[in-house]
Amino acid sequence: MYQTNKPAYAQNSVIGIAGGGLAGYAMAVALCKVGFQVTLFAPDHLHFSDSPLSPEQNNRPLALSKTSIDIFTSLLDISYTDFSRILQATPMTEIHVSEKGHVNRLLLRAEKYDMDFFGAVVSSSALQHLLQKTAAQLSNITIITDSVCNATPTNRNGGTAYSITTSNNSYQTDGLIIADGAQSQLRHNLGFEVYTQPYKDHAITGIITTTQPTTGRAYERFTKAGPLALLPCGSHQYAFVLTIDSATLAQKLDTNPNELIAVLQNRIGDRFGEISTAESHAIFPLSFQYAKELVGRNSLLLGNAALNMHPIAGQGYNLVVKDIAWLYEYCLESDSFELALQTYQIHRTEDHKLTRAFTHTLINIFAVDWLWATRGIGFGLANWSPTLQKAFVSLGGGRQLKQPKLSFKT
Repeated sequence: MYQTNKPAYAQNSVIGIAGGGLAGYAMAVALCKVGFQVTLFAPDHLHFSDSPLSPEQNNRPLALSKTSIDIFTSLLDISYTDFSRILQATPMTEIHVSEKGHVNRLLLRAEKYDMDFFGAVVSSSALQHLLQKTAAQLSNITIITDSVCNATPTNRNGGTAYSITTSNNSYQTDGLIIADGAQSQLRHNLGFEVYTQPYKDHAITGIITTTQPTTGRAYERFTKAGPLALLPCGSHQYAFVLTIDSATLAQKLDTNPNELIAVLQNRIGDRFGEISTAESHAIFPLSFQYAKELVGRNSLLLGNAALNMHPIAGQGYNLVVKDIAWLYEYCLESDSFELALQTYQIHRTEDHKLTRAFTHTLINIFAVDWLWATRGIGFGLANWSPTLQKAFVSLGGGRQLKQPKLSFKT
């Protein structure tokens, strides 16, 4: 694991983190390993035991890029084998991109790029469980299960600190990470400006079981009715993200498995045989939202509080993991938390812009009917152009820019 000596300033500083989801817990572990005292405000904190999660708890899939997996195995000091076993990982070795009605398609194979896999589909509940368990073993973290009501900037030793109030108490911190979701009240209270563009569509996520094995291939399928992503998880199951342009139809499919199966089968065809079962996990309206600045007064937006995108390209949480790895690196190499945040603002803004542009452009290109013929030609060119394929792999895997040191094995 990449690490220099813990900086002296960190060991005398308390960083507050608002939000106890996958972003908040991962950031808490990273900052603890830098040497900070961390106060994590996690109102939805789940009390766990050493017993395995039940199948019901393990059925929420999450796509992690290879970079994210490398970062986690370094940060958590765990082997890839153990990480895969604990998170029930299914490697993605191929990516199939197509549009209904076109013969041409793009097929990418990891081995062609000297990779064992592009990423893996894991259980988000198992990852949360692992992060909580890791956090519990660290002596420099305090978990507060009260909801944060407000955070007020204060002056301490010539810099900005925070007085954080909860429903039951108040706490003093030297810096603040805001990771409490896309509707963050703290973000609003502290004056972060946000751009929001609602999409007309809704998304349904869930799991399907198929008659043919998954073979490690992920699908991105575009149709006039909306895009569909299918990610292998297990031998005969796929996690799906289905886009529906009608809120009424989305609600209907959410409660009617047979109709959901019919829509999914129509969108994807018979590539993996018949869909035998379909289970919907969530339904939500889609929007494109991002904060115009990632960093405030000794504070940082993280996760959906910073950027909330269409889930079709699976970019969201992988960007969060890189953000965490970079802040870890900047904190180790800076003389203060404030200086680390300044470096973060300068260097992470470009990656955020590229990531949101890639996803937003992908959605818009396939939403325009008159580009239908052009897209067919584009698929054909991409399938025969190593340069275009490499660019797609780089952007899709979030490797278009310099990577954090935690993503490299030492």
